[in-house]
Amino acid sequence: MIELLRNLKNFRAQGTLQKAVLSYIASQQLEESTEKELRKVFNGLDADKNGHITRQELVDGYQKLYKNPTQAKREALSVLKRVDVNMNGVIDYNGIC
Repeated sequence: MIELLRNLKNFRAQGTLQKAVLSYIASQQLEESTEKELRKVFNGLDADKNGHITRQELVDGYQKLYKNPTQAKREALSVLKRVDVNMNGVIDYNGIC
């Protein structure tokens, strides 16, 4: 989970077409064990199990990593801004793999 949070920090949003292509390639290339691990981490952050990671769920995850509410909020907002592919205010599982 910590590694995913670090990876999300480094994720750079790209153009819509490029995101779609990368998403498709990733979904086709993930080994089953990798996909299962990604799903496990996603589900660990998705506290209400609705298939989306909200801003608050991301803040809560980063707070476990940083132990600092201000830093956690700042990092979560930064990640959400870069990773929210369809700009709906949440991270969708299908939007990251």
